[in-house]
Amino acid sequence: MPNLKIAIICPHFTISGGVRNYYITLKKYLSCDYDIVEIGAVKEHEMPILKLRNLIRDIRKILNLFKKKSDIIDIVHINPSFLYGSLIRDAIFLILAKKFNLKTIVFFRGINKKTTEIIEKYFFSIFYNIYNKTDVFIVLNNEFKSYLRKMKFEQPIYLETTLVDDNLLKEFSIRKKVNELGDKKSITFLFISRIVREKGIIETIKTFDLLSKKYLNVTLNIAGNGPYLNRAKLFAQNCVCNKRIRFHGHVDGIKKIDLLKNSDIFLFPTDYGEGMPNSIIEAMAFGMPIITRPVGGIKDIFNNGKNGFMTESKDPKQFYKLTERIINDIKLWEEISLFNYNLAKDKFYASTVGKRLENIYAKTILS
Repeated sequence: MPNLKIAIICPHFTISGGVRNYYITLKKYLSCDYDIVEIGAVKEHEMPILKLRNLIRDIRKILNLFKKKSDIIDIVHINPSFLYGSLIRDAIFLILAKKFNLKTIVFFRGINKKTTEIIEKYFFSIFYNIYNKTDVFIVLNNEFKSYLRKMKFEQPIYLETTLVDDNLLKEFSIRKKVNELGDKKSITFLFISRIVREKGIIETIKTFDLLSKKYLNVTLNIAGNGPYLNRAKLFAQNCVCNKRIRFHGHVDGIKKIDLLKNSDIFLFPTDYGEGMPNSIIEAMAFGMPIITRPVGGIKDIFNNGKNGFMTESKDPKQFYKLTERIINDIKLWEEISLFNYNLAKDKFYASTVGKRLENIYAKTILS
């Protein structure tokens, strides 16, 4: 690959979320020359006046970057979420990059149906005329790729994935995990995500409540922060199974590794506009069967019965039934665990994703 200089514009590393985690992990595996430019809030929740001040600060930061380094920057890589604020802010960065005649990549994350409806109804021409300036799109699922083609964008559109840090699995043995399944005396379920209502946190607790009435030695680990965390804790307190539910808050490093290594089945009844949830990729890498829904990029990588089970339903009773199919069939459980581990190793390790991304950079500069 040519020695390229990439300016990656992404959310501030102090704010939790999939985009932030993606670049914190990926930067260890990129061999190209890059600058990561952090923009946006530095705290989880900020007053509107502070958001406006941050926007002005970010525009100045990006403008100064382009003025000083436009002669050495080869590609500007922008990462908008498909939400109004992010789309407007990153549209400004795209316009600025093109004023300096820089190649650009727009990496859209999850698709938000409400946003798409509003854009199509009221702002199509504005959205199209601005984002049509980019040279390349990257998306996390086929649904978004089809949407961009429907909107008449003709640029190259690359389908990419989220990732798992290779280093997380250095001390992990899939063989040991699989060999211990037949002798298991207890089962630990995991939900790890930003805690918002749409991610299925309440459905997860309800599913676990049903399981705990039949299986005595079960535990549910819930990891992550978010605006719905306190409500989820309150809901759990009112369940009979509350003493077997553990809230861990935001986890990383050794604590995250321990949770992933020592959990058995991943519950994720999401109804969110997912690009491709990083938590599912990480759970697969640690050999966990997944019980989830066919939302966003999940259905692009998920083979029903091979990775676990998907259902259109949001009913906890259906999640309970699917979970029982795994619990009561050790051979199936072993097959799913090995399948998920090998899939993650082949396609989702950060070192592999980093090489694919650098290949996109090389193709972009030559286009």
